[in-house]
Order: sequence, then structure tokens, then C-alpha cells
Amino acid sequence: MSMTFGPQPEENEYGEELGYSGDIVLNWEYWDCLCENYYIFPRSIPGCWRCGVQAEDRLCAREPDVQELRAATEDWEAYLAEQQLRYAQTLGKSEINRNI
Repeated sequence: MSMTFGPQPEENEYGEELGYSGDIVLNWEYWDCLCENYYIFPRSIPGCWRCGVQAEDRLCAREPDVQELRAATEDWEAYLAEQQLRYAQTLGKSEINRNI
């Protein structure tokens, strides 16, 4: 008995690009740092302001983790903007790229 599966989705409902590692769904728009909580950052933020890890050294975030954090966050865009601001403050930057 053979099983066939439909095409795997390439975007989630927010238009974010998804990929796969085996059966794990990854969201290419975000990455994970080493923190225990609130460890997901958009690719526009190159590092974590808490643990200091850099995005280029980390894997893409798992889509279920992104969705879980998004559901637990009252205002997703405000959360992303806050992460951008905090990262910029750790670098001592006065100008912040608000194009998240």
C-alpha cells in the first residue's frame, strides 16, 4: 500500500516562508537564540540582546514555536519592535531600523 502526500506548504498564513528538515517545519523568517523564554527573533535582528548569540550561528525557528509565541504575545508587531529596540540599545545605536 503506497501513500501519497500533497505538496508541502511553502508559506504560513502570514506569508512567511517555510522549509523542512525531515518532518520538522521551519520558519525561515525567524531564528532561535539560546534563551529559555522569548527566544525567537526575526532575521532583521542579527543577535539576541540577552544571551548575545548571533543569528548567523543559529538555525531557523521551528514553525510551531513561532506560532506558540505569536499566540502568547498580545501585539506581535510591538513585540518585534521591542526586540529590535533592545538589540539596538545593547549596541549603543541611536538609529533603529524599523523595517522588521
